[in-house]
Amino acid sequence: MIELLHVDDTLSEAKIFTHAIYLAAAGLNDKQDINAIQVIACEISDRLSKARDMLDEIREKPTSVADLDPSRMLEAIRAEKTRRAALKAAEDNANG
Repeated sequence: MIELLHVDDTLSEAKIFTHAIYLAAAGLNDKQDINAIQVIACEISDRLSKARDMLDEIREKPTSVADLDPSRMLEAIRAEKTRRAALKAAEDNANG
């Protein structure tokens, strides 16, 4: 989940830079250049918005069983078995 936050931060930064390009284009002398750069900046901004929407959809999507890593599940099962065995051994030692 932390990776999604980093991606979200990066998209926000890119959107800010895109807006800066749009504003900087206004300082050019040639109207054709200004329009071309601002059109490109708008297209970039649209793509960044789409990427952010896609991230939001990923966040809202519940994790399905198909998304789980079998090796990590097996590792978790083994850890739980070890924990239970240790609890049982401690209980057996306490009872005598």
